[in-house]
Amino acid sequence: MGYDKVSLDPKSRSVTIPPGCSIDLGGIAKGYIVDQAVGVLRGYVSSALVNAGGDLYALGSKPGGMPWVIGVQDPRRPDDPSAFIETLYVKDLAVATSGNYIRFVEIGGKRYSHIIDPRTGWPVDTIPSATVVARDTTTADALATAVSVLPPEESVKLPASLPGVEVLLFVRSGEGWFRYRSGGIAALVQPPVER
Repeated sequence: MGYDKVSLDPKSRSVTIPPGCSIDLGGIAKGYIVDQAVGVLRGYVSSALVNAGGDLYALGSKPGGMPWVIGVQDPRRPDDPSAFIETLYVKDLAVATSGNYIRFVEIGGKRYSHIIDPRTGWPVDTIPSATVVARDTTTADALATAVSVLPPEESVKLPASLPGVEVLLFVRSGEGWFRYRSGGIAALVQPPVER
């Protein structure tokens, strides 16, 4: 594992990796596809919601001018798609959520996430739900995976170094659940006043 095993040659526009290695773009692929779709749509419409299973972009606002309403699924109730633990109000922003409540494997009664910590090679399990809001879906998708691996206190500090990025986490510790928010999330969870 590791980006250091990938060699890029700009002149030949080629990528080289050692034998036995492979590149998995699962951490950004859906976000990139959403951004490409939004790029095409911008030439034809001013309002659209493009969703690729947890990675989405809210183009413009809903008809009537109100922000798009995005529910963040409650990871404690994965079988209930109407159970939301937070609601975001966004326009011209991307939202991506990563977690272990939809994509996982269960072995011996224990749930293992599809997100692997590259430092240990083991699935992450402390952050069952990591949501990132960003200016584009590729960034939101990549960071939602990345913050799943970081300690929650570091994840919510990330927006200070990345303009336009906000983080919302639901963390399990023992039997308890805790919510972590970066500073700008507060503005996105406030229902807008209808005119």
